[in-house]
Amino acid sequence: MIKFTCYIDTSSYINLSKSEYKSGSILDILYKKTNIRFCPFINHTEIPNHHNSNMPGSLKRSSQVYYLSKLDYDRDHDLLFPHSSSNNDRGEKENLMCLFDHYLDKKKKGLIFLTDDKKALDGQLNHPISSFPLFKVWSSFDVILFLLIEKEITKEIAQSAIQDLNAIMATDDEKMDPQKTQLRIQVRATYEKRIKLLNKLIYS
Repeated sequence: MIKFTCYIDTSSYINLSKSEYKSGSILDILYKKTNIRFCPFINHTEIPNHHNSNMPGSLKRSSQVYYLSKLDYDRDHDLLFPHSSSNNDRGEKENLMCLFDHYLDKKKKGLIFLTDDKKALDGQLNHPISSFPLFKVWSSFDVILFLLIEKEITKEIAQSAIQDLNAIMATDDEKMDPQKTQLRIQVRATYEKRIKLLNKLIYS
């Protein structure tokens, strides 16, 4: 059985670490069920700037860093992201490049690109992701569904985690405009429906 390999960006890493239960944070449970990977920039620059006590330390994280083999960030950046400065959103872009590289170098199956950065997904990451249909894109909400399917969490924990994630993302969002609030309400309702469907499917 293939164990998923999740290329997780900083936003999801932070959000999942803040959602904590008796068995640990959702990030802890995800570590148990998947292979966590991220690019050097996320590990060395972004995560340390937002580190909290629920996150693994630098020694454990160092074993999850993926170093580019086939691709090169400076050389290939403009090919993949032609309308963006190489310094903008480097973590998300380098992480995606690492995922591509992992497949090109090892023909790795079961790859997941995990991010809560919808702006990047709808923007500069959209074209390269659409051009490389060999992996899935997850948000932190999708992680909750995955862990429910794997029976690592209960329906009640899944519902609580969706609420927690929604609250965490609302707190982190500096622009609390009505449109974003309505979108969060819709996202929560959508994933609560999915949880109910999965729970009936799994336990029927």
